[in-house]
Amino acid sequence: MSVQFNVNSLKYNNTNHLENKNFRHGKDIGFQSQSLTRCLSKTFINGGMNKKTGFAQTAEDAILEAIKDNPKSRRFVGNLPPEWIDQIPKGKRKETVQQIQDLFSGLAEKLYSPQYTKFKKDETFVVDFLSQLKQALGLDTEIKYINAGDIGKAYKLKVGDKKYVFKAFHSDMNPDYAKSNGEIFEPARAPYANKKGCKSFVDFYFGRIGTHDNHDGFMLTKFELSNQKLTPKEEIKRLLSFLKSRVTTPDIDINVKTNVSDDLNIIGLKAIDLGDLALLPQNLHKTLKNTAKDIEKYYFNSN
Repeated sequence: MSVQFNVNSLKYNNTNHLENKNFRHGKDIGFQSQSLTRCLSKTFINGGMNKKTGFAQTAEDAILEAIKDNPKSRRFVGNLPPEWIDQIPKGKRKETVQQIQDLFSGLAEKLYSPQYTKFKKDETFVVDFLSQLKQALGLDTEIKYINAGDIGKAYKLKVGDKKYVFKAFHSDMNPDYAKSNGEIFEPARAPYANKKGCKSFVDFYFGRIGTHDNHDGFMLTKFELSNQKLTPKEEIKRLLSFLKSRVTTPDIDINVKTNVSDDLNIIGLKAIDLGDLALLPQNLHKTLKNTAKDIEKYYFNSN
């Protein structure tokens, strides 16, 4: 579930991740005139045709063009967790939401650093971030470093009794990964995966699309934890669940062996990597989906 906003009144109601008739869409992106946004364009994943020139464009070009064509946008996508919105007085929601967005952007800029750089939780900018977030929401806040991958660093953020993952990005990311991952791609693509209702992807709340000049991109997702050891049967079923999704992550490596532990891309049955996504051609996806169903039915007696 996510919180959908009416931009004019900032009233909200709990709905699915899907459509909101109150959104005023730009040409290729759900940028609104101010800051509350949702990306909806599949060209951010596979690229497509430039409507102005008629020529093919990359996904990165599509994202950066959307930002350029919407200069008033603050590049934020998604919405704050609904439990946070509940803590904000109705008359102060617009102001407080923007304050929180800016808090996270400031933290992302501070954490934009080489891969193996670690920051202590008692550093001034970390303490200030937690203090201001607590003041805005009236809830206790904690943050703890989890791990670093090839693209960014993950931090467990606790607000009240709820846990989230804050992802900041590396300043020295491998150029090969930068073609489809990082602060430009991941925040722009994550809402599309959630919008399509792919249950195999982690829940995305909100983030900011970075640019080549503004290294303030970040993502906030649900904290997933699984200590389970998967049997070969469970591991195969996990692969089948991805095949049946409308969006796939080609960089996920499924190793069929006993007691496969969670890796940096998959936790439990959730893909937490929302960067290197690809939309399959409709006919190919239909074939894979039907094949996955047949395998499940034959081997696992699944309807």
